[in-house]
Amino acid sequence: MSDAPAPEQPTPSGAPLSSVARTVDVREEDGALRDEVVLAITLPQDLDAVWPAVTQAEQISRWFVPVTGDLADDGRYQLEGNASGTVLDCRPPHRFRVTWEFGDETSWVTVSVEREESTTGGDDATRLTLSHLLPRAPQWDTYGPGAVGIGWDLALVGLVRYLATRSARTAQDATAWLASPDGVAFVRHSGREWGHAHAASGVDEDAALAAAERTVAAYLGEPVA
Repeated sequence: MSDAPAPEQPTPSGAPLSSVARTVDVREEDGALRDEVVLAITLPQDLDAVWPAVTQAEQISRWFVPVTGDLADDGRYQLEGNASGTVLDCRPPHRFRVTWEFGDETSWVTVSVEREESTTGGDDATRLTLSHLLPRAPQWDTYGPGAVGIGWDLALVGLVRYLATRSARTAQDATAWLASPDGVAFVRHSGREWGHAHAASGVDEDAALAAAERTVAAYLGEPVA
């Protein structure tokens, strides 16, 4: 259904990612429409822990999917069984941008991390923002932003858990969790939130929520209305 992969491990207990800010935008570039799906979350870990977790192959493989290649400017990467692409720009320790090549489609993913200084005298936190910019495709009207947004929500679940525990889980663990009541509830929650974000971008609310329901059904293997 989606070219944004599920994480390699189940969600931490009691972490529905309700603090994630989700936005959807449409822009025109080079005369073509592109749809942008954006997630942002504040992580309780310092930037020095978050940056390597999202840029070092060994760490990415522990919370996302195994990745190989040259993770440097102009290098090529390959996510096992999923997307590949080119590292367009990397500015440690704050931002990287890559192409996301899946099937015949190329889109663009940007990850930014910024330190958030504590206002209470505690440890600093980190604000992570992920943007996925996609060329307008016919399936956008059918499924909306949740088609990639749910997958990225699931990836954030993996990152949050890894940063908290520093332990990896297997793909079998992730599959088992997604089939559990908690996993199903999480996908439904994510789909609804992306439906609301889609409506907030100016799309008719009924149409946006209907598209979100179709996406959720596709993720869960249910009949699509």
